Amino acid sequence: MNDFMDKIKKRLFYIKIGSAIILTPMILGMILNIPTGKYTIGDESSWVGFFGNYSGGIIGAFVALIIARNELENLRENEERKRLINQLHGLVRVKFELRKIVRNLKMLDDIRSRYKEDRGSSFSNHEFDVIKHELDSLNEGNWNALNIDNTELELNLFDLKDFYENFQRVLSIDRNNLKIKIKELELEKEILNVQQLAPWDWVVKESRIDNSIMDIKFEIEQMDNEKEMQWDTFRERNYYQLSVSFLETVEQEINTIKKIKKQIT
Repeated sequence: MNDFMDKIKKRLFYIKIGSAIILTPMILGMILNIPTGKYTIGDESSWVGFFGNYSGGIIGAFVALIIARNELENLRENEERKRLINQLHGLVRVKFELRKIVRNLKMLDDIRSRYKEDRGSSFSNHEFDVIKHELDSLNEGNWNALNIDNTELELNLFDLKDFYENFQRVLSIDRNNLKIKIKELELEKEILNVQQLAPWDWVVKESRIDNSIMDIKFEIEQMDNEKEMQWDTFRERNYYQLSVSFLETVEQEINTIKKIKKQIT
């Protein structure tokens, strides 16, 4: 659509220039040859000479204008092509990162679907959301190479990157280790109850163990809340489908730039 409009504008430009060149001397001649007695300017032969000089000068200027305009347009097109080609390297590197994100989020989605099917009516989001999952890490160097003119796409890609990195960090937290620690402390408390200790020593040690258990339970609760919040965001914004969509957009950008690169090589 833009190419079509550009062609129309170019044609209108040349039509306007041509019309001005042809009509200006004709209008001028008609005005100057209006019978005004002794004030009438030039005869027929004078105007023929004028038209010859005028036409030669205008044609030369018109040709120079067309050449200069074409050279300027070619220069702009070449600069635009070079600029797009310079974006290709970063887009290709980010494409591999997007494939990694899509693969990992698809894996999570599949795991959740199977887990839900296995649990049946007893399934709950909380039960699944707090489970530990390991996701592949992103390559920061690939993201640093991204430099594109499409600001909206770039912002969306970095938003996806930020979400994925937070998601990966939160899901990698293993609450089972903390639960094991609680059991160890509870066992320590049972042993304390059968030991022959002075009342004060027993109170101090039991209080220390109870406080440690409470701290760990609070830490588990915080972890679970953070995981559930990340999972809610994942589901509400449908980050899996978003990542697929962004991957398709980046691949389209890459294919477009490759076609442009072929045209100039």
